[in-house]
Amino acid sequence: NWLSATSGWGVPLKNKSVEGNPLRIAGSTYAKGIGTHADSEIVYAVPAESTHFVAVVGIDDEITLNKASAIFAVEIDGSTAAQSPVVRRDGRSQLWHFNVPIPAGSQQLKMITRGTHDGNSYDHTDWVNAGFTYGYGITDLQAIAEHWLRADCVQIVDCSGMDLNADGTVDLRDFAILAKAWMSS
Repeated sequence: NWLSATSGWGVPLKNKSVEGNPLRIAGSTYAKGIGTHADSEIVYAVPAESTHFVAVVGIDDEITLNKASAIFAVEIDGSTAAQSPVVRRDGRSQLWHFNVPIPAGSQQLKMITRGTHDGNSYDHTDWVNAGFTYGYGITDLQAIAEHWLRADCVQIVDCSGMDLNADGTVDLRDFAILAKAWMSS
């Protein structure tokens, strides 16, 4: 459960879009997540022992106009830990993947969406498959192996979330992220 949640329109909803529909981003439907509207802030307590916060974010497909755009950010204890580029509904950049390391001793994590230069009209935003992880395991290594040396990660879901550094490929740099996490835990 979140500690607090605000939304620019309506109220944030668990496992539904801000209009109460299934969560859908870039043609994919997601069972778990939060539907909200820019400008929004959703605050969670950071679980002890968590090592990363992960999420796929985007403009919900219930918006069919190409007017929606938002910037997503993750703050940890008041400092910006990660931020997306502008995410749009127009097919250019419909989703973004977060894989944010959590410093030891962190207390609060804030999920933020903001409208862009065009305001926040139509900015129905979703945070899907979002949550805290507790280190990487053998299943992550297997997923990397299945997608090894792929250079066609147009969307993060194309490579099963294994493009950990979001550079459009699954390669040794992604494996290095896993290895570093294993060594530090």
